[in-house]
Amino acid sequence: MRTKYILILLLLAYSVSINYAQQVPPCFTLSKTNGRFCVGEPITITNCIVPLGSVDKTSTYFFDLKNNPSDKITPINDNPFTKTYTKPGKYTIAQQGGRKADGITIDTLFLDIEILPIATPSISIGLCEGRKIEVIFTDTVYQSYTMTNGIDPDQIVPKNPPYTYTYPNTNPRIITVKGECNATFTSNQFVPIENLIPPDLISQSSQTFVNPNAKDSTTILLNGLGNMRYRVLQYQSGQWISINTISNINGLRSLPKYPLGNADEYFRVVSFDACGAADSSATLVIPKLTVVAENNQNLLNWTPVATPFLSEINAIQIIRNNIPIATLPANATNYTDINIICGRKYEYMLKIISNSTTLAGRSIESNNVPRSVTAISTNKPPAITNFNATVEGNNVKLTWDEPAGTALYYSIYRSESGKDYSLLNFSNYNSYIDKKSEANIKRYCYKITVTDSCQNTSDDSLITCNILLNSTKLENENHLNTWDKYINNTANPITYTIEVYNQFNKIIASFDVSADTSFTFTDVALDEPIYQYRVKTSDPLIPSKFYYSNYTSIKNDLLIFLPDAFTPNNDRDNDIFKAEGKYLRDFKLSVFNRWGEMIFYSENMSEGWDGKFKNIDCPPGVYVYVISALDNNNKEKLKKGSVILLK
Repeated sequence: MRTKYILILLLLAYSVSINYAQQVPPCFTLSKTNGRFCVGEPITITNCIVPLGSVDKTSTYFFDLKNNPSDKITPINDNPFTKTYTKPGKYTIAQQGGRKADGITIDTLFLDIEILPIATPSISIGLCEGRKIEVIFTDTVYQSYTMTNGIDPDQIVPKNPPYTYTYPNTNPRIITVKGECNATFTSNQFVPIENLIPPDLISQSSQTFVNPNAKDSTTILLNGLGNMRYRVLQYQSGQWISINTISNINGLRSLPKYPLGNADEYFRVVSFDACGAADSSATLVIPKLTVVAENNQNLLNWTPVATPFLSEINAIQIIRNNIPIATLPANATNYTDINIICGRKYEYMLKIISNSTTLAGRSIESNNVPRSVTAISTNKPPAITNFNATVEGNNVKLTWDEPAGTALYYSIYRSESGKDYSLLNFSNYNSYIDKKSEANIKRYCYKITVTDSCQNTSDDSLITCNILLNSTKLENENHLNTWDKYINNTANPITYTIEVYNQFNKIIASFDVSADTSFTFTDVALDEPIYQYRVKTSDPLIPSKFYYSNYTSIKNDLLIFLPDAFTPNNDRDNDIFKAEGKYLRDFKLSVFNRWGEMIFYSENMSEGWDGKFKNIDCPPGVYVYVISALDNNNKEKLKKGSVILLK
C-alpha cells in the first residue's frame, strides 16, 4: 500500500510540472501594429489567448513604466480595454503575467510606443523643368501622408523617398497633405515650369564700412521668380564653389552681403531645379582697385580681368564722385585722371559692363569697392590778374576773379600814401572791404596772393589803387576837380566820367573826360546850393563793371545883390526895388521910412517895392531895408542898407 501511494504522488507531481512547463509567456497586442498613435487617440490593448489549463488568466499593465510606474491597471480576466495618452512622447507599455516552471518568477513583456502631436505637416516643393515636381516632407513627426496633387485621387505616400509627379501642363497647382493625425497642410499656388529660366541679375555693388577693421563686402541684386531656386557661386582656386543657396525670391531682392578678399573676385548666380538641371548667369567681375595721388594727377590701377571671363566683358567705366568720366576696353588695367583740383577729395569706382543683359534688356553691371584719395600738387596757383578797387562810403572795396583751382584763402597787402606794403588781412572770398581805410581823404594801393588747398602760394598780383578825388571852389564860382589816376591790372587806356549830384544825391550832370584827370565845372546856372562830385571808370576789357572814387562836396556861399537907388516913374527902367540872389532860402525883405515905419514886406525874392505905401506914392528920399535869409549851412544871414527913391 505504501509503495502504491508514493507512486501516485510522483505521478501527480509529474502531471503538475508538465502543466507549469506549458505556461505561455506574457503576450498582448495593440490596435495599431506600428506602435504610432496620436494624442487623444484611444489605444485598444488585448491580451493574447491563454491556453486551457493556464494557472493565471490575468496580467498587470504599466503604461509608463520608466517614468511613472504607478500608472497601471489589472483588467479582469484580461478582457480588452483602451488607454488614451494626452501628451506626445515615447512611452513603454509593460505587461506582467504568468509564471515560469519554477512557479515563482513572473514574466514581463515590454513594448515601446510613440504618441504623436497633432501637428501640421510641412513640405518643400521642388520644381523641375518638364513640369515635374519633387515633394520633400520636412517635418519630423510623421512617416506617411495622405496626398492630393490636384489631379489624381488621394493616395498614401511614405515620408521617403521624395514624392515626384509630372503635370500634363503648366496650369497653377495646389498640393494638400494630411499627416497621420489628420492635420492638413495646403501649399501655396505654384506653377510647374516648362523650361529652366536663367537668373535675372540686375546689378552688383560693393561697399566698405566706416569701421576700418570691417571687411569689404558685395551685394547682388536679383530679380527672382518665386518658383525658382538659386545658388551663388564664387570662383576660388580655378573652380566655382557654391557659397549660398536661396529660394522663394519673388521680385527684386538684394542677396546677403558676401565678404571680399584681397584680390579680384568673381561671382555667378545659377538657377537650378530639384532634379539637378541648372542655368548660369553672367560672371560678376569685382576688380581690386588702387588709387594713388601724385602731383596734379590721380593714378588708378587694377589687375587684368581673368582670361576665362574677359570675353564676357563689354567695357570698363571709370566713375568719379558718382559721375562717369571715361569708358575703357575690357583689357584695360589703369587710368590717369588729370582733371583734378588740388586738395579736393575724389572717390573712384570701376563699373564692369557685361555683354549679358537682364530679361528687360539692360546691361548687367558690377563694381568694386569705391576708393577715395585727396588730390595733391606742388605747383603754385596762378597769380590774380583781374584786381580792382572801388570806394563805398568811406572805405575801399576790393574785388577780383577767382583763380583756376581751389583757393583756400587770400592774403591782402596794403600800401598807404606810397609806403611799403604790409599784410592787411585774409579773406576766404573774392572780395574784401577795407574798413580801416579813409577813402575820402587818402589813396591806398593793394596787392594780393592766393593760397590753395595744398598750401601753395601764388606770386603777387598786379597792383590796384583807388581813385582819390579833390574838388576846389574857384573865385569865379567854378569848381575844379582833380583826381589820382586809377590803377589796376589793365594795360589799356583808362577813361573817366565825372558825375555831378545835387544836395539830395540826385545826379544832375555827367561828363566824359576821356583820359584826363581834372575837370572844371562851370555850369553855375544850375544854381544849386550844394554840388557833389564823383569819378567813375571801368575796365576796357569788362565795360559793364564800374569803379568809383570818393564823393566830394562844395557849398556855395549866399549871394544877394540890391540897387542903391530906383525911379518908380513907370518908364520900365529901374521902376522896382528888389533883390537878386543865389544859394539862399527863406528870403524876407522889409523896407522902412525915416520914422521907422515898415512900409513894405515880402518873402518872395521875385517881388519888389514899387515906391508906394497903401497905394500912395512915397516922397523921394532915403529908405532903410533889412533882408533876412538862410544860407547852405542853415545859418541866418542879415543884410541892412539904404536905398534912394528918385523921381
